[in-house]
Amino acid sequence: MITLNSLRARMTVTVTLAFAVWMLLVCVGVSMYTRHIARHIAEHALDAATSDFSHDLNVDGGNQAEAFDRLGDTALNLSHNLALQVVDARGQVLWRSQSLPPHWPNNGKDVWLSHIMPAGNGRVLMVGYDWNRVEERLHEQALLLLLVSLLVVLAAAFCSWESLRVHLSPPSTDVELVELVGTFNNLLARLRETAEAKGRFYAAASHELRTPLQALSGHLEVALSRPRSAEEYHGTLQEAYDQTRRLISLARDLLFLNQLETTVKPPASEQVSIAEICERELRLLQPLIANRELCVTAELEADGEIMAPPTHVAMLIRNTLENAVKYATDAGEVRLALHEEPHGVRVEVFNSFPPTPGWNSELLFEPFYRPDASRNTKTGGNGLGLAISKAITVANAWSITLEHTGDGVQTSLVLVSKTHT
Repeated sequence: MITLNSLRARMTVTVTLAFAVWMLLVCVGVSMYTRHIARHIAEHALDAATSDFSHDLNVDGGNQAEAFDRLGDTALNLSHNLALQVVDARGQVLWRSQSLPPHWPNNGKDVWLSHIMPAGNGRVLMVGYDWNRVEERLHEQALLLLLVSLLVVLAAAFCSWESLRVHLSPPSTDVELVELVGTFNNLLARLRETAEAKGRFYAAASHELRTPLQALSGHLEVALSRPRSAEEYHGTLQEAYDQTRRLISLARDLLFLNQLETTVKPPASEQVSIAEICERELRLLQPLIANRELCVTAELEADGEIMAPPTHVAMLIRNTLENAVKYATDAGEVRLALHEEPHGVRVEVFNSFPPTPGWNSELLFEPFYRPDASRNTKTGGNGLGLAISKAITVANAWSITLEHTGDGVQTSLVLVSKTHT
């Protein structure tokens, strides 16, 4: 299915619209120029015909009938669009070249370009050029031009769409040219992925913001619809308070995520114990662990002390353990392991999790991405935990990976001490 969330689709639409506007301007310009030329030809024909007809009508020695015959022959030779009529001083038509002569003045339906000139002996010669026929031809040409332009625009759209389907191929085997084309293809791929990710982010963010706002508005509207008891008002205020807290949490996480992605330098580093932070976060999660009847085991080989921003370490460990506890199957298993490495520590968290169709580890780190919307709603998350974790690891040159092992999900964190970066 083609959607505008695709960079390829947006680029195709942009190229097509630009080409369509250009073709429209060409059509308008050609039509105006053609009309101008046709008008010029008509005026020139009228001027030439007026001069010739005046001479034929005033030839000495000829009778009136012969003069009219000469006028008709001259008009026919010059153009089939010309029409003549001669009227006397009383306005009576003495002769006309066509059975349906032009109307003087124009009646609003039949448009004629006309010249009126005296023809001697009180007579008036009226010369008309049938502009209706010219208008019909101009309209036909304009429609034909628009049809051709539409076909050209469709062809341009198809070519643009197809040209963005595959990567560019280097025109030669020159090493530098091959590397340049490869770099350009990689740039296009990253731009496409970024655009698609932003499209998903905007759609999901609007949904996340709209849901609590609608709930808040709905509860307040119901409460104000009629007088309520104190208990009913208390229930409404409690629900409004819960939705307001959800909005505050969402806004706080969005601001923090933006700060992580835009700040060049992370906060100051301090000596922190990863084992101590893990133990503290597990204690805070004990009510949820007990409620879900989870079996949690922790293997903390050492303190795992490193130099790092304490707030970043605490949030990263908290998000990782919280996700494991929330998304583990009921009465399932959660395992935590801490291993020291030459320049830092490795934290591994496993939680039981059923096989999920369409599992994509990379998409899980996008803001608001939900492989299972109902599951996320059940846990009460807002879809920003993994995105924040990823941003923290990027800001500190750490790493985070998620792997579905079949019976669960393995999350691995590698935290490098700042003294060795």
